Amino acid sequence: MTDPESQRLESQKQTHYSATLLFDDYAAETNNTFQSRSKGKTAVAICVGQLIALMAASINAASFTLEYGMKASGFPMFLMLPSYIILAMHLSIRPAITDGEVHKMPIIAIELRRPWWHYICLSVLDILPNYLTLISLNHTSLASTMILGSLSVPSTMAVCGLILGKRFRKVHYVGVALCLIGGLLTLWTDGNQQSGTGDVTDAPHPYFGDICATLAAILYGVADSVGEFWTKRVDRKEYLGMIGLHGAIFSFSAFLAAERHALFSLIGMGTFGLKAFGIVFWYTLSLVSFYVLVSLFLEFSDATLLTLSLQSSNLWAILFSIAAFHLVPPIPVCFAGILIAAGVTIYEILGNGNEVQPQAPSSPPSANLSLFDESTESVETE
Repeated sequence: MTDPESQRLESQKQTHYSATLLFDDYAAETNNTFQSRSKGKTAVAICVGQLIALMAASINAASFTLEYGMKASGFPMFLMLPSYIILAMHLSIRPAITDGEVHKMPIIAIELRRPWWHYICLSVLDILPNYLTLISLNHTSLASTMILGSLSVPSTMAVCGLILGKRFRKVHYVGVALCLIGGLLTLWTDGNQQSGTGDVTDAPHPYFGDICATLAAILYGVADSVGEFWTKRVDRKEYLGMIGLHGAIFSFSAFLAAERHALFSLIGMGTFGLKAFGIVFWYTLSLVSFYVLVSLFLEFSDATLLTLSLQSSNLWAILFSIAAFHLVPPIPVCFAGILIAAGVTIYEILGNGNEVQPQAPSSPPSANLSLFDESTESVETE
């Protein structure tokens, strides 16, 4: 066997070994995060988490105002387009890559720390729940959409357990169960009230809207878990920039294909005027702030605490519905909010500091190298 061939095989083994250690080391590091977090950092994380929750409520409030306050809907991708363009600008302010492997993006030749197609997958995972949330707000109430967002908690727990190796105590599952019961109660309420009193308003298809909100919440949990890994282990600005770049391409293409007639007709009728553009600006500012704050939050905290913090956005959404539209939620929806608040309290207070225990990797790095070992032996015998 020639020396170049031997070096190539050794390089393959080291690359695979490094990738395996990356996930194993990250799992061990995340498992110790809650045990080593100081009270000061916990307080900062909670405060930033509440600011993120306020931004999340502001995003949905802007969309809800556009739909029910101005009767302007049918272009969710257009709403997201300006935000993605702004996020893409992070690619121009990040430092140059001076260490590690460099990947090139086709056509525009942007240097990346990870292959460009990884970010396509991340962008789809990011755009789809945003789109489903906007669709949900067109068919059901604001409070119902926000309350069903609690389902992102078990989604995040499942992903963190399967991929990052986190383990949870029984008290955490009690809190999650209460959140799930609250979400199911909201789903049942909207499914049985086709028009309503209070928060149900004139929502045309509340049951369909609740299904979209549920799917969006599950996908948000997956995206937050992946985002935690990317911001801590890859590059925060590269992550935001590539999410914005692909998101802008996808949303602009979808807007041209399916939404341009709806928007242009509203502009032609004078419905979509200066006030509506002001609401679009409100939505864009809130969404960009949300993305940036989430990425900063995940650098020093974790996805599970993020999804828990976001549950308080339900309160902001209900208060906005009452203040802006004088919509008082029905009693079951209020009770669902109480259940979710209780679940979050149990999870965050009773389980704080003991959320995870160190867990051995499911398979050691050496076991994952068996394929390369076999290929090496076959070459050496030739």
